[in-house]
Amino acid sequence: MPVSHSSAKVNSNEVHVGQKSMIETNDWHEVYFDWDDVRDGCLDTMQQQFELLWSDAGRPPDAALFSNRLITGGRHIYFSPVASRIASNLLARYVALKCDEPSELGPTLFVGFPTAGKQLLGRKQ
Repeated sequence: MPVSHSSAKVNSNEVHVGQKSMIETNDWHEVYFDWDDVRDGCLDTMQQQFELLWSDAGRPPDAALFSNRLITGGRHIYFSPVASRIASNLLARYVALKCDEPSELGPTLFVGFPTAGKQLLGRKQ
């Protein structure tokens, strides 16, 4: 069952830029945000927190987030393996689940360099 983040208190001060909280993983991870989460700003907060961590890590080109919009207004956010490593505290806070690499035809780039789709999902430019 998807987890709603609207009821959880998400404090942007909990992300400690510069803190080395990297996990060792080569796995993709997925976080689900329902419509209430999107409306209440949980997705925007998570995006801002990831961008801080990504920047602090030197903006690695293979660290990216991808997004699938749902008909219901919710979103699935996919963390690449490197994004998963640099944002392990976000994975825990937003109850991320391991998942398969997203289909190259599915999600769009949410955070990362424009070449990330080609590099990580095998897309043509």
